[in-house]
Amino acid sequence: MNIFEQTICDWTAKVLNNIDDSRTWDTSSFNELVEKPPNPDMGDYALPCFSFAKSLRRPPFQIAVELAEQLQSYISPETPLISIQAKDSYLNFTVSAAVMAEVVLPDVFCGKYFTEPSNISRERVMIEFSQPNTHKGFHVGHMRNVALGDSLCRIFCYNGYDVVGANYIGDVGAHIAKCLWFHSNYNTETPPEKFRGEWLGELYTHAVKKLDEAEGQEKIKFQKEISQIQQKLEAKDEQFIQEWEKTREWSLLDFQEIYEWLDVSFDHIF
Repeated sequence: MNIFEQTICDWTAKVLNNIDDSRTWDTSSFNELVEKPPNPDMGDYALPCFSFAKSLRRPPFQIAVELAEQLQSYISPETPLISIQAKDSYLNFTVSAAVMAEVVLPDVFCGKYFTEPSNISRERVMIEFSQPNTHKGFHVGHMRNVALGDSLCRIFCYNGYDVVGANYIGDVGAHIAKCLWFHSNYNTETPPEKFRGEWLGELYTHAVKKLDEAEGQEKIKFQKEISQIQQKLEAKDEQFIQEWEKTREWSLLDFQEIYEWLDVSFDHIF
């Protein structure tokens, strides 16, 4: 229970104990009653008054009006609540933005706010994100995707969902064939010691450029060679599969280093 919910329960218990001496109203008896209004315009929290009717022997809507009038006396510029309104048989509460900032911002700034998940258990959800292509560079568009996906995972987890983060690596397709085609036939460089996946992305760029600049019979020849590599990969040709596995691993190692740097992890990588 946060400071706002606690204040609602404490104040309501005090008022009810003042107007009803037939029983003792304990703060804990309101814990399960506090809820969120269906419309944000109604306030930040709501408290139904139906359960008070039997003890107070008055209609719930009348109780709501009476409680709202008496609860107003507790409000000051420093209190967690700034408005209490009766609406039908409900009390609607609006919290202080200043107190909210005092409670939330310190944990946000020190990185603790999203570390403790909600105690409410919700359904399992799968969030697919990142999904870069091997044999290509990891560019700013991929970074945006990672940031959005990881943020969603953390927010859903914080709110009680059983989150499964999934990453479908794009390790098949025409771009693989183009990269391997250039690597096998036209590359003269030795693979670097580090960031070989990024280097493969440069080879892919060279392949696309070479293919785009070709004309006539030369272009037809290049397209045929790339198509043959694609067919061999799909047919699990041993030579090309070995080359694909080796170069694919170069990209995956680059991706993993980037994810570690970003503090991003996945439950499943496909």
